[in-house]
Amino acid sequence: MTKSIAHPPAFPTGRAVWVRRLAWSIKFGFGIFCTVVALHCAFTSAALSDEQINQETNRTIRRSPVSALALSPDGRQVLVGGQFGVEIFNVPAEEHSATIQPASELRKLVGAIDVDIVNVHAIAFSPDGQRVAIAGGTPADGGVLELIAWPSLEKLNHVEPHTDVIYDVAWKPNGKQLATVSYDREVILIDADDGSTIRKLSAHSRPVLAVQWLADGATLVTGGVDRSLRVWNAVSGDLIRSSENHTQTIHALAARPQTDDNVRPMIISAGADKTVRFWQPTIGRLVRFARLPSVPLAIAWTPTGEQVIAACENGQLYHIAPETADAEAIGQISKARLECLVIIESDDSANTVIVGDADGRVWRRSLARKLHEKQ
Repeated sequence: MTKSIAHPPAFPTGRAVWVRRLAWSIKFGFGIFCTVVALHCAFTSAALSDEQINQETNRTIRRSPVSALALSPDGRQVLVGGQFGVEIFNVPAEEHSATIQPASELRKLVGAIDVDIVNVHAIAFSPDGQRVAIAGGTPADGGVLELIAWPSLEKLNHVEPHTDVIYDVAWKPNGKQLATVSYDREVILIDADDGSTIRKLSAHSRPVLAVQWLADGATLVTGGVDRSLRVWNAVSGDLIRSSENHTQTIHALAARPQTDDNVRPMIISAGADKTVRFWQPTIGRLVRFARLPSVPLAIAWTPTGEQVIAACENGQLYHIAPETADAEAIGQISKARLECLVIIESDDSANTVIVGDADGRVWRRSLARKLHEKQ
């Protein structure tokens, strides 16, 4: 019997090899091309969906931080600033209750302000509510301040008083001057009508991040990276005193609403040392301080001056009692750090906090009538 032997398959040679290799190369190349096209379409689609306006909420989805907030004089709109410019959101009416309400995202985008500022860091309404100061700039290039008429949004002035980014701006109580502070270490007083520089105040050794006027209109308080709180005579330009109780950068300042001329003015400062400090700047006294679990990046007084609200890196809000410096968490607002806040006054004392975070979102949180009430 003849035994069958299995032979190995014959391998193509010559022209057959070349043809087969060419066919394989074309097939492989076409596969790569299809994959690249598919990935390109997917990424393009994702990019478009990130920038598109959500039809239900009329809100542009963005990822750059909200670095400035300002409440319109009637309390119905909030101006939101950042690398995206300045947007205007409606603040919907809300019924307050006796308990603290959960945070909700502010979504009703109704307009924008045309500004020639790359990075917006500060927005402030004039005391009469007829103008808006918007400040920012480009790092290592220049600081820009623009004045906008409200509510017409007409641009009134554009000045570049600083050699680096402006981080904060504040109106003098009579509305005739503005004070700006910058990464260039300068404090500059500016005429609110023509934008001219009135005076430069130089004493900070590092960038200046925050500025506040006292109610007398003659005293200015500044703070920044050099950890010092400096008090100025804005009329003469003289440095009155300097306090260095903070152990790290001062991020923000806020002046207590002045309701009694017989009571000394009070300023609060928020530092990277996780403290909020209460000062009487006219006598240079540190009254007390509150230590928080996280770094406070923004602070504000409630309209009556009875409480302080702090927005922190951990995404939480805290309220602080000025008379005792006792601090209590209000609740988690965002997973991202909280950059800025404003407080809306209510007739029934149940105020609302508007907060901007590092993910570009704007949140609204109602406060209970009794801020110490637990959730």
